[in-house]
Amino acid sequence: MRPTLSWGAPMALAALALAGCGSNEPSAEAELPEQVTESAEASTSTAGPEETTKAEPEAEQDPEPEPAADEPERSDRGNLVKDIGQAAGVTAEDGTQLVNFTVTDIRVDPECTEEAFLQEPPANGNFVAVDMAIETLPELAERAEYEAYVNVSEYSFSVFGPDGMRDNDVDGNGFFCLTDAEQLPPEIGPGEKVNGTVVLDTQYTEGTVVLSGDAFGVYDGAGWEWSYGE
Repeated sequence: MRPTLSWGAPMALAALALAGCGSNEPSAEAELPEQVTESAEASTSTAGPEETTKAEPEAEQDPEPEPAADEPERSDRGNLVKDIGQAAGVTAEDGTQLVNFTVTDIRVDPECTEEAFLQEPPANGNFVAVDMAIETLPELAERAEYEAYVNVSEYSFSVFGPDGMRDNDVDGNGFFCLTDAEQLPPEIGPGEKVNGTVVLDTQYTEGTVVLSGDAFGVYDGAGWEWSYGE
């Protein structure tokens, strides 16, 4: 059961992903380079009085192309690169806004609050808490094939080390660190706003956290990513 969401055209999602974080100002128009031409004066040739030569004018230089305004940054993995606290989101193919979300913080080795007898130590070395604020729009219900909701959990994430090496297992024991009240709910339906945390279990204390579009019903392999622990 998944919402019939789409990235839309490649730039459709990118535009919404930057919504609420301020767009980049277009750069000033590039100045045309000064056109330089050689004098066309004739010079007398030793070959004969009638033979003259003229210096050909230099070809005009094309102006530098202007950078595209609001072009989002993408990683080598094809994900939109976001800063912590920067808004992101998802749209339908027709441009309808469906989900807004923000990663508000990424914390390494947070203090676990679950009951002591339920807690498990990190299986892979460290817990990394991803704090999020998510808002689903009522229009999400209109794009559903069956039930419309989003699900963001530890299975939605992957973690890469500073050298680009991917951690094979990031779910580990992260689920047992925080209480249910502190974690994101398993299903977030249309017209809801939630704040919560997903705890990952990883060997890396710094690197890159990647959120797959699958969590929002986007299955083209793209997503978003944030640097942490630097």
